[in-house]
Amino acid sequence: MMKTTLITAAVITSFAGASFAQDTLACDEETIAAVAAAVEASPEATKEAAMSELTMAKEKMAENDAETCALHLTNASSLSTQQ
Repeated sequence: MMKTTLITAAVITSFAGASFAQDTLACDEETIAAVAAAVEASPEATKEAAMSELTMAKEKMAENDAETCALHLTNASSLSTQQ
């Protein structure tokens, strides 16, 4: 009984992790370039904030902090699509 419960919890946790991973962007050169292009084309109202997030993502990438880099990239991408 306990073994089944633990296995079920592990499976649910792995799906939750996979679901979260799909919501964030990868921290790599290609993604940074794509987000940079989106930021350049973004509305002026959100461009400055998106550019700031992109800069922080680049800094975190240089520090090999992929998790924080991905968070900043996701924020920059989100801001670039807001009206």
